[in-house]
Amino acid sequence: MIAGEYNLVEDWVASTLGQVAKLVKDKVDPSSAPECPYVGLEHIEAHTMTLVGTGRGSDVKSTKTRFSAGDVLYGNLRPYLNKVVQHDLDGMCSTDILVFTESDQLDSGYLAHYLNQLWVAGRAHHLSTGVELPRVDWKRLSTLPISYPASKENQRVIVRLIDESRTFTRSASTHLALARLAIERLLPAELTAAFREATEAADPASEAVFLKYLLREPLKNGYSARPVNSETPYRVLTLTATTSGVFDGRFFKYTEETFTEDSPFWLLPGDVLIQRGNTAEYVGVPALYDGPPNSFLYPDLMIRARALDGIDPRYLWYMLLAPQSRNFLRERATGSAGHMPKINQRVLNEVPIPVPPVAVRDAIVQRLEKAMALATDAGERLSLGGRAVERTSQSVLATALRGTLAGIEETA
Repeated sequence: MIAGEYNLVEDWVASTLGQVAKLVKDKVDPSSAPECPYVGLEHIEAHTMTLVGTGRGSDVKSTKTRFSAGDVLYGNLRPYLNKVVQHDLDGMCSTDILVFTESDQLDSGYLAHYLNQLWVAGRAHHLSTGVELPRVDWKRLSTLPISYPASKENQRVIVRLIDESRTFTRSASTHLALARLAIERLLPAELTAAFREATEAADPASEAVFLKYLLREPLKNGYSARPVNSETPYRVLTLTATTSGVFDGRFFKYTEETFTEDSPFWLLPGDVLIQRGNTAEYVGVPALYDGPPNSFLYPDLMIRARALDGIDPRYLWYMLLAPQSRNFLRERATGSAGHMPKINQRVLNEVPIPVPPVAVRDAIVQRLEKAMALATDAGERLSLGGRAVERTSQSVLATALRGTLAGIEETA
């Protein structure tokens, strides 16, 4: 094992950047090297130590800092204190980037990983000065503590281990992203198929029924009460509570305005809430309220629908959530450019809803309930996995630079 090849725990040195890092101050006139690679802050991706592009000396005018292949480039302008990279060619960079070359004590790769720690970015943030363009200068940055193995060979072992960990992290993140995309596509596909099945199973002699004929009372716009910062008995939902298409009672604001128990703005179990105003992506999104009665009020940017007896509110919700209904509403939303698109009760009342026999509707609800539960569970697991991958990556980085990575290797 790698940890057994070198003594990664013994002979660590505690110092400061100023004592062991070697700052490069060579300047270059871009006109003297028009084809030379140029790196600005815009070319460095935050936290990943990745170049996302380069310019040329001919693209810039004023004097820049010269760097050599393998030097460490560190952005010292806030909020770009998390931009670190090593270039494999000689070049020039913005004066908002500090350049470090390999010193007698520090391997360049080890220094790059040290500067890429979230801890360093946070500490450097507090060291920055200036108002319009706050930055951290070398004098202040040089005070940061750093620990490193006395042997450069051991430093390079640690760099190799961290790079291997980062490769794993990137691979895991890519697979998580692909899985998340698949889950995001699952529910719309199931809803599309369910709407089509319901349409085909409905009485072929009759057209789809307008929403207004499936309600036991007329649609009702909500009421946006004045919010307050103190806790009161009256909670008014915010749009975020239903934007996902699933009710989330964590998002509300308190109000001091009072409401009687029979107020039409109290929500009841089975109410379907439709967003009448939001971005083009979310306008018309429905969510089924499944909380207790008289616990939440709903705002003016939502419209409440209550299904007829005999119409399962879940079925109504799923049909309104299907892409066919969402497209119907999106195409009829009004609003000038730059303003929030809106739908009104007239448009919502005319949404065509397929009404097949009860047995078909019940089967559709059961199938979509399972798909919804699967998507929700998978989404939560993927979120946990993503956070675990990120924590592991940062933990390996921080642990390695504290000199305790050998313990991890031996127990892995």
